[in-house]
Amino acid sequence: MAGKTEGLGETLTRHYRLSCELFNTFPHPQVTLQLSRGFLELHLDSIDLDHLEALCHTIKNKVSPTHLRIHVPTGGKEVVAARVVERAVEGVAVCVVASLTVTSLGLEGVRLRGRTLKLLCEGIRKARTLKTLHLGKCTLGDSGTESVCQAVKNVPSITHLSLVDCGLAERGATAIACLIKHQRLNRDTAMWQDTLRQRRPFLDGMKGLRRLTLNSNPALGDQGAAAIAEVLTEDLWIKAVDLQHCGLGVGAGASLCAALRVNQTLEVVDVRNNPFLPDRILGELAGLLQGRQTEDEAQYSWLNTSLVEAKEAHQQERGRNTVSYRASGRTLKGRRAQKSPRMPTSARRPRVPAQLGVPWRVEHRLYERREGLEPGSMVKEHFGEQPQPSVGEAASQSPRASASEGEVTVMKIRRKLQHYRGKYHKEREQRRRLERKLSRIQTQLKGLHTLDEATITHIEECFVKFQVFLSMMQNSGEHLQTSSSSGAASPVPQPTEPSTSFHLPPVDVRGGSV
Repeated sequence: MAGKTEGLGETLTRHYRLSCELFNTFPHPQVTLQLSRGFLELHLDSIDLDHLEALCHTIKNKVSPTHLRIHVPTGGKEVVAARVVERAVEGVAVCVVASLTVTSLGLEGVRLRGRTLKLLCEGIRKARTLKTLHLGKCTLGDSGTESVCQAVKNVPSITHLSLVDCGLAERGATAIACLIKHQRLNRDTAMWQDTLRQRRPFLDGMKGLRRLTLNSNPALGDQGAAAIAEVLTEDLWIKAVDLQHCGLGVGAGASLCAALRVNQTLEVVDVRNNPFLPDRILGELAGLLQGRQTEDEAQYSWLNTSLVEAKEAHQQERGRNTVSYRASGRTLKGRRAQKSPRMPTSARRPRVPAQLGVPWRVEHRLYERREGLEPGSMVKEHFGEQPQPSVGEAASQSPRASASEGEVTVMKIRRKLQHYRGKYHKEREQRRRLERKLSRIQTQLKGLHTLDEATITHIEECFVKFQVFLSMMQNSGEHLQTSSSSGAASPVPQPTEPSTSFHLPPVDVRGGSV
């Protein structure tokens, strides 16, 4: 597994560097580190459109990060442009369709409405390897939830659907219930097919939803929870349902208890942080769930009870601090837990990356122009200014320097010559193949014979003679019938030339139809 992750990271970092060269920017160390570990987490408030284009170009291949997350701040002074959000969602949708490695997609604080929601749903419908879909604080509402459920219901690879703080209400809960019912019918059909073929159905191996997370949707209420509990009564595949802080009351608790009495496959029903739910019903739910999973075989764990704990666990798992970046060369403040004091200008100078090239020089020029420094001073500072040699030393060192520069130039020319020689050989071979193909086609065309005027005239005469023969046979048949009825023999009429009043139908021999 570690070898696969390393290979994936090397491929992603190589694609990232090539995309940065294509879009005239340079790789950021933090993004490179994330891609080397096989995941990508973007904060859209700290990235500009140019670098976002390079990232979208990086992840649109078959090999992409296994975990993709996009964060948009919900408050504060910084506002993310709508086109940046739309471009990020479009890039993620293309990645989900084309990728063979992505398994988890998370959008946090992204406003999914109109074209943005349509792009995401189109990508989800065509996903092949996506297993976890997390939408948090995306202001979906009931209509957006219906669109997402319509996109997810025919994607069997998705096993975990998370709609946290998305404004779900009763109509959205009904859409989720229809999603569960649709997948239950499909899996029931597959199970019965295996049963009729005298096979033992493997329930855990069937694809589809296994966990449903609807935390922090206080408008869900008792009626929405009752709609979900009703379809869970006969479902054998959903293992965990999270309903923290969903405005549940006595009615929702009673519906969930009734579903758990019938459904013996549910392992987790999380109804914590619902103040209107009595302790009596909580104890009853805990008693019904007791013994359904052991600590050794617990596949579906209980989620954290607050967003703060979730963020802390996420940062401990990743073990990193996000750093913002803009392609213009400015380094902005990242979203860190503890803000460091403002550093002096000399300490905030951009550093030269490991791989030198044109973009880092552009960054230093912008910094020099912004800070009022002498042009080229940072490049000299990096490489170090050498003391001016004397006339004798310069005379002795100049041949060596010129010789080394000449060798470097010759090597560059040789590499270019080898590159263009290879391109020439490929194009020449391709031209030879096309010429051989053209000669074969010309030879085949020479074998085809066209009809001249004499041949067409001969064919028309043959048709006329054949028509005369048919008329003669018809007349002889009529004479024989007449003679047999009268009892007297009559001579057989001789063939005659067609009269001038006889007209043949038009014959188009050149067109190929008669």
